[in-house]
Amino acid sequence: MQHEQSEPLPSPTLPTDRRSMLAGIGGLAAGAFIAGKANAGPLTPPTGPIASTPGPEPRIAINATNTPGDANSVFRITQPGSYYLTDNITGVAGRNGIEIVSSRVTLDLMGYALIGVPGSDNGINMNSFRDSVVIRNGHVFGWSGSGLKTRIDNGAVEGVHCYFNTGWGFDNNTSYSFRFSGCSALANGTASAPTGGFRVGEATSVTDCQARNNAGPGFVLEGGSSISGCLAANNTDVGITASFSGLIADCTTKTNGRGGIEVGSNSLVRGNLCSSNSLGAFGFGVRIDGADNRVEDNNCVGNRVGIDCTSAGNFIARNTCSGSTLVNWSIVAGNKCLVVNGANAGVISGDSGGTSPGSTNPNANYTY
Repeated sequence: MQHEQSEPLPSPTLPTDRRSMLAGIGGLAAGAFIAGKANAGPLTPPTGPIASTPGPEPRIAINATNTPGDANSVFRITQPGSYYLTDNITGVAGRNGIEIVSSRVTLDLMGYALIGVPGSDNGINMNSFRDSVVIRNGHVFGWSGSGLKTRIDNGAVEGVHCYFNTGWGFDNNTSYSFRFSGCSALANGTASAPTGGFRVGEATSVTDCQARNNAGPGFVLEGGSSISGCLAANNTDVGITASFSGLIADCTTKTNGRGGIEVGSNSLVRGNLCSSNSLGAFGFGVRIDGADNRVEDNNCVGNRVGIDCTSAGNFIARNTCSGSTLVNWSIVAGNKCLVVNGANAGVISGDSGGTSPGSTNPNANYTY
């Protein structure tokens, strides 16, 4: 049987423009794949800590809910923790502003003020000893008691400013192992009941603080305390007083009523400027009331008495006094001290000249 030969099926063909389009798409896909491989970053996440999203404020706000007051205080801190102000606090007659009755407390005033009213008590008050309490960063003014009246062992007050309080600016005299830094006391106390700027306890350090225009002394330090880099000016009593075993260094006392610096015994007074401290029959640059003190490298200018020493057994060296209205030096017998009236030099112009101030003794004190 003779079969009729079938014609071959035509091969499928695409229009020329469609083939071109597919070829273009393929090229684009390949290019994107290559580019993606070339530019993509590593898939492994970077090592190291990742910053967390800030959470709620971890500290405790001072308010009627968290720190309710009582009959003696507007607010009361009863538990350890970190506390902060969210606004100014206005006092109430017969009450303290904030009372702290717990140890291990940090109180940040956040730049706000505790504002007293007539008849109010203390701005911040502690009736019993607590340890590890820190108070910082704010203003306390206008209280009928003291700005801060605290009893703290091992604590600090930083950047707090107390002014126009009837009592002390800072009354911390019963505390131990404490630190004041960057604080100021202005115009505290009254003429009828003189108190003053700072009253601090034993083993306390005071640095970079100011006491000005207080009705009473500027700084009163108990035993074993130190003060450095501070200013006491225009207070009605003594600028800086240390009872025993104190260090007073690199401070300025100016125009205080009764005197610049006064020490009891076993103290070091070094590198201070005491200027124009005088009021009637009072007014000394440095006064030494006890024994075993070392007083050195101080400059006393324009006081009633420059250096006034009423007890024997002290070492007094390398001080200078000038312009006192009564005498430059008043020192009882029995002290280690040499005073020389300094010699004036002639005109000096060039690279040499002048004369010895009057002694070759390296510990000599000078009147000039």
